[in-house]
Amino acid sequence: MQFVENVRFDHLGVFIYSDADDLASHHLSNHIPTDVATDRYHQLMSVQSGISSENNRKYIGKAIKVLVEEFLDNHLFAGRTNFQAPEVDGLAYINTAKMPFGLKIGSFADMRVTDAMEYDLMGEAI
Repeated sequence: MQFVENVRFDHLGVFIYSDADDLASHHLSNHIPTDVATDRYHQLMSVQSGISSENNRKYIGKAIKVLVEEFLDNHLFAGRTNFQAPEVDGLAYINTAKMPFGLKIGSFADMRVTDAMEYDLMGEAI
């Protein structure tokens, strides 16, 4: 936990060890009980959530380039920046309400970040 607090990762994936007979670690003694592992997982993700939220806030007001991947709803698209990996990192949500046209899936769009959450960025197309 201290290591995560010191390093302050932009993105961090955590999982709970899943034992299986064919793993070398299966034969080690003193396995951590599942409830303890689950509690540790939640503690670590809670710390990382705060770090990620703080890290993402540094983008508010800045223009970033987003790969447009999906149309979600009226004037709202989702995509990824160059620092958001597919399926494991957050998304960038682009509002196009102030544009006379929408965005093309598969194209790059410039977005001014207006808000940031733990893992996602939100902004307006520019």
